[in-house]
Amino acid sequence: MAQADLVQPEQVTTAQFYPWQTLPRQQIARQYRQDKLPHALLLCGQADLGKRDFANAMAQLLLCRAPIAEKACGDCPECALIDAGTHPDLRIVQPEGTSKQIKIDQVRSLIEWSGHTAQRNGLKIAIIHPAETMNNATSNALLKCLEEPAGSTLMMLVTRQPARLLPTIRSRCQRVNFALPSPELVLPWLAERLPDNQNLALLLNIAGGAPLAVLDHHDEQYLARRQTIAKGLAALLTAVSSAAETYVMLAPDDPLMVVNLMLEVVADALRWQVSEVDGAIKNQDLVSSIKLIGQSVSKDFLFRLLDRLMQEARQLASTSNPSPQLLLEALLDAVSHRQVEVF
Repeated sequence: MAQADLVQPEQVTTAQFYPWQTLPRQQIARQYRQDKLPHALLLCGQADLGKRDFANAMAQLLLCRAPIAEKACGDCPECALIDAGTHPDLRIVQPEGTSKQIKIDQVRSLIEWSGHTAQRNGLKIAIIHPAETMNNATSNALLKCLEEPAGSTLMMLVTRQPARLLPTIRSRCQRVNFALPSPELVLPWLAERLPDNQNLALLLNIAGGAPLAVLDHHDEQYLARRQTIAKGLAALLTAVSSAAETYVMLAPDDPLMVVNLMLEVVADALRWQVSEVDGAIKNQDLVSSIKLIGQSVSKDFLFRLLDRLMQEARQLASTSNPSPQLLLEALLDAVSHRQVEVF
């Protein structure tokens, strides 16, 4: 097996279970102790809930020789091999290099690997992430492996879009759903890691309840950029700014982030139009811009803009999108001319 095919050190040295993952951790550990472990797990849930970290931590726990309280010991030979990225019975399958897809050759290599006897402790584990990046040919190749699983191999498919997987793949996996944890559980955990941040409740609300997103976006600059994007959209929709001026304002940001936030702002403006209650607005830090849009733009146009933004977000997130900056520029020009129909 080529070294490039093995899990790399940085992928597992930070492996950990989070407080909101106690139940699935206990369930899988119990199945393992009872010799009832399924041959495939489908780890599902929205982004930033730590599904990939869970898969890494679970792999290390199951391969560990001396686990402590359902956690890997970190000191045994198996843990040392995992930390070094050289454990022969652990395989990570993910898009390589600049590719955004898991390729069929990677799955074929995985199938060959899974057919061999475990070299260390009797169990072999493969983590496929993100599973939705497999195309049809790759998915069908994996399906054959799931239909005739090797007795000592556990495959963990990690996805935030399970509907994009073949139904036959989903049906052959035990599904593990990761729901949003309660703020009461998450906020103390965040406070331990960001003790000087006074906006944790706001940031958790902005993140839709996803804790790890707060860790990625917790500084004042992030909140300021959100304000800039929302104000830029409001200015464009009220003809205060041109498309070119708005583009200059928004160009420093990731186009997908810009479009996704625009999508949320427009959705909030529609909610406010219907209710005229500020509490109906999800993005509470952007209330003034959202209300300005709701007061100034017709419901019909906002619905059409919402459809267009969803289309652009899908295209930006796809595996074969064009130049993101050009796409954003064209979108702003279409908005300025009120020509946002979806084709």
